[in-house]
Amino acid sequence: MAKTVQSYELTEKLGQGGMGVVYKARHIHFNEVYAVKMLWQQFGSDPAVLKLFLNEAKLLRSLHHPNIVNVTDIFEAEGNYYIVMEFVEGRTLSEIIQREVGPIRRDRAIKLFRQMLEGMAYIHQQNPPIIHRDLKPLNILVTKDDTVKITDFGIAKVLDIGSAASTVMKGTPTYMSPEALIDPGSVDIRTDVYSLGMTFYEMLCAKTPFSGEKTTTPAAVYSEIIKNGIPLPTKFYPGISDELTAYVMNAIHPDREKRFSDALEMLEELKRIEASGGAEERTSKNEFAGDNIKTEEESKITNIDINSENISKSENNKPSKFFRNSIIVLSVITLIILLVQLGKDGKKAEVPVEEPESTGVALDTVLKQDAPVLPGMVFVQGGTFTMGCTSEQGDDCWYNEKPTHQVIVNNFYIGKYEVTVGMFSEFIEATGYKTDADKDGGSLIWTGSELKETAGVNWRCDVNGKRRPESENNHPVIHVSWNDAVSFCNWLSDREGLQRAYSGSGDNITCNFSSNGYRLPTEAEWEYAARGGKQTKNYKYSGSDNTGAVAWYDGNSGDKTHAVGLKQPNEIGIYDMSGNVYEWCWDWKGDYTSPRQTNPKGPSSGTSRVLRGGSWGYSARNCRVAVRYYIMPGNRDSSSGFRLARTR
Repeated sequence: MAKTVQSYELTEKLGQGGMGVVYKARHIHFNEVYAVKMLWQQFGSDPAVLKLFLNEAKLLRSLHHPNIVNVTDIFEAEGNYYIVMEFVEGRTLSEIIQREVGPIRRDRAIKLFRQMLEGMAYIHQQNPPIIHRDLKPLNILVTKDDTVKITDFGIAKVLDIGSAASTVMKGTPTYMSPEALIDPGSVDIRTDVYSLGMTFYEMLCAKTPFSGEKTTTPAAVYSEIIKNGIPLPTKFYPGISDELTAYVMNAIHPDREKRFSDALEMLEELKRIEASGGAEERTSKNEFAGDNIKTEEESKITNIDINSENISKSENNKPSKFFRNSIIVLSVITLIILLVQLGKDGKKAEVPVEEPESTGVALDTVLKQDAPVLPGMVFVQGGTFTMGCTSEQGDDCWYNEKPTHQVIVNNFYIGKYEVTVGMFSEFIEATGYKTDADKDGGSLIWTGSELKETAGVNWRCDVNGKRRPESENNHPVIHVSWNDAVSFCNWLSDREGLQRAYSGSGDNITCNFSSNGYRLPTEAEWEYAARGGKQTKNYKYSGSDNTGAVAWYDGNSGDKTHAVGLKQPNEIGIYDMSGNVYEWCWDWKGDYTSPRQTNPKGPSSGTSRVLRGGSWGYSARNCRVAVRYYIMPGNRDSSSGFRLARTR
């Protein structure tokens, strides 16, 4: 039953932490919705802390900015103190980063970060200035229309002054400046600059420089910074431009005297970088090849600065002082996760296909060709390969994998991972789209002995038709049709300001392969990438001759999907192309022919579309790189998902 305190009916518990609990609340007279934070009683037991807290709350109540969660009221009831704030419907930046399965798209990251800077610039210019002291992705709310709202202002500062209670809430070590880690009482606005820079770092490369059990305490993080320095964000994502790298490293410089002075200065510099084109992603060149890869030690930032001559910049752009003062040792560190798992064998089979000989190049290994770096995508250099039932497939080939034939494919990009539940949920939340499963009343699930049409099952569900917990947002989305995948591609293209690849409807959908928008790979592109492109080692499965090393299949899956990216990637850094879920391709079902083909796209019409790669519920034979499977484009089941592709 809902509880009422003062004029607020607490209708729903939104979450709680070490200092209190937050409720969704309704004003009983005005029928307006708010967020109400109740502080635990122990925080109000120290008169000095309480006085500072109340003074801070009054100050915060006077603040009004579109990128700040406004405080509207504060009161005491039944021995507890309550803060009333505007209610923001959306997600935290932390949730968005986790759902992206890779860096937030550069233009979106900059748009969001610019709003954070605008809000913080407003705060820093108050008289006296306000220091947030606990800036991190978890305290940044993002609405459905990508409006940023910064929350939890001033609380950490107040609780951090003048009593034993001050040790309760000092921030999260990863995002805290070195001075905040060792002497919290000495911090100034530049500690927020550091936290902003660290947040932007994570947005751009989907990773913080300090992670793992050894760097969870303030002492451990401080020791890591002093002893080893802070690695460049390009260590984790090489596509970040030189100027953005310099910008981030200036913000998180261990010496606060060498950081930006405040959020306003950060905002002005970011605008300058954007205007000069310095935020554009780096293109891959021969410098990514072996001899030029820096060691991990060389890719750290220390307290030593580098002359501006060592910094790559546009000829007509004079580098700012921040650019000159930052260390730029750009490198590519190829991160390959080798998580080899063995499995058993056996279960249901359908129409399959085999593997060709290949040649392709990907961005995650070594690039020898100019190509933009696209977040979450692997660049595949075009080439010629043998498609179909090649020799390494042995006696496992199916009839529809023959005859083998030579195929030429041009350069393209393909998703490093399968599209996840979290990614697909953003599409649904943004558009209200109804999938074919929603419209037609369900999907096929595996009962243990058969595929059974089950009402109420859709993209939110697991292989058994049960609604997935949020912890499975990093699993590949299933129960989606080919039609749903096409709609997702067009939405994502629109969101990123790209030209749509698809037009038309029903059976008359056409694909503009010259556009820069997202699309499904062709069957030939899929197989070429699965075989490793030009880096191919002619494996039977995508990345290995050992099924369990690269695939979740019926021999090791436990009859369920698994989070993307847990298995070993293939030669060019693509995960899960064998197993986990079947993946929709563009092509209509068609028979192979012998003549050499260039960029084949399948028949012009048909009744079934191609899926590739095998899945959690199929045998190892069905996870081979050459296997072909077909179902109608409106069908969906517990084994089928998709991965993205782009021409450019």
